[in-house]
Amino acid sequence: MSRVISRVFRLALVLGTATLVSATAWAAASAPFRLYVGETRTLHMAAKIERIAIGNGKVLSASTLRDRELLLVANDAGDSTIMLWLKGGTQVSYAVSVGGNNVRRIADEVLGLFDGDANVGVRVVGDHVFLEVSDLTTLQAKKLAAVEKAYPQEVITIVGGETNLQERTIHMSAQIVEIRTSALENLGIQWQNAIDGPSAGVAGDVIRNNTFALRPDNQTFSDLPRVKPFRWYAGIATAITSSINLLEQRGDAYTIASPQLTSRCGGKADFTAGGELPIPYASGLGATTVEFKPYGIRLNIEPVCDVQGRIRAKLGAEVSQIDRSVSVLGVPGLLTRKAESELDLIDGQPMIISGLTSLTASEDLNKVPGLGDVPLMGNLFKNRGSNGGRTELVLLITPSVITPQSAVVQEGIRKRQALEQRTIDMLQRQKVQPTDIEGAAP
Repeated sequence: MSRVISRVFRLALVLGTATLVSATAWAAASAPFRLYVGETRTLHMAAKIERIAIGNGKVLSASTLRDRELLLVANDAGDSTIMLWLKGGTQVSYAVSVGGNNVRRIADEVLGLFDGDANVGVRVVGDHVFLEVSDLTTLQAKKLAAVEKAYPQEVITIVGGETNLQERTIHMSAQIVEIRTSALENLGIQWQNAIDGPSAGVAGDVIRNNTFALRPDNQTFSDLPRVKPFRWYAGIATAITSSINLLEQRGDAYTIASPQLTSRCGGKADFTAGGELPIPYASGLGATTVEFKPYGIRLNIEPVCDVQGRIRAKLGAEVSQIDRSVSVLGVPGLLTRKAESELDLIDGQPMIISGLTSLTASEDLNKVPGLGDVPLMGNLFKNRGSNGGRTELVLLITPSVITPQSAVVQEGIRKRQALEQRTIDMLQRQKVQPTDIEGAAP
């Protein structure tokens, strides 16, 4: 009886040891991983692959390249397992998950779109990309909307912190300076451009005394000679004179406009100083329609802001004027200078844009025919004049985020109150009662 028990104990010990070894080898070789539809991956085994088993052949396919290399091809989204039997009795099992899209590639693209912003984080969980943003800026909100539109199933957004940036107001103090530089030169000898021509006449005294007589030009009464009897004359008697011009002028003129613009964060502000040029054109029925084209100084600003006080402004400046040297059917053209910029600024930091320049020049030459063409000596018989101008527009803009308690707002309130008080005082001096004013009180 004791021998039977001993044999049973030995058999159980052997079977338990074999089971433990097999489970240990199996557990040590298991390695789950993830693929995406269309992706391939090569696995290297420690021994020769003798047999392959795939749980879901629609999701995954496998083939051996060499004795120890296995090629996996992801065919469709889903989950599957693959079992390998190696030489020597080792069994290896892999859990494979195949996703429809490469979420890690999507995560890298999303993270690159936000340029590494410190308040943006990206994590991959399963088949989804979690995009976490704190203190969302206006620009980031636009990017976030684009990401959600491009990847509606893959990207899940989580937004925290302050998001009401649309309620912020940006004040822009602008200065428009137009610098005009002109130069005038008038150097040389200016000769008289007209002389007296031939003349003829007959003169004689019929009755003469010391008081009344015929007086030629440039003579006084005492210079008149006695002409007796009649005399006649035909010929040329004239003179040519000249003047020396040594004139040089330089002048600078400054025209400054200081508009104060206010815009909601993400909105737009415009400023125009100029007019509108009427342009008539015929419609299809023969009627004449007039279209007005604006000209002058135009300023367009589109600011966005964030909670850190940074302001990104898209600025457009245009200077145009009527150009009468170019006209079609009597309608003059427009001479336009335009510039567009996009800048990142800190709250209260000024930005300057210049280079909107126009140049004008003219030159004239006056000379005595023939004599003015003589080398060297001809300079004594000619006069040169030149006139030139240069106009440059300089824009100085200082943006700042304002609240009802900001100094700019309080200053505007004080100016309005002072204007109201001056108006009331003026009306009282003119003995105008409030009932005489139509409309609501300001």
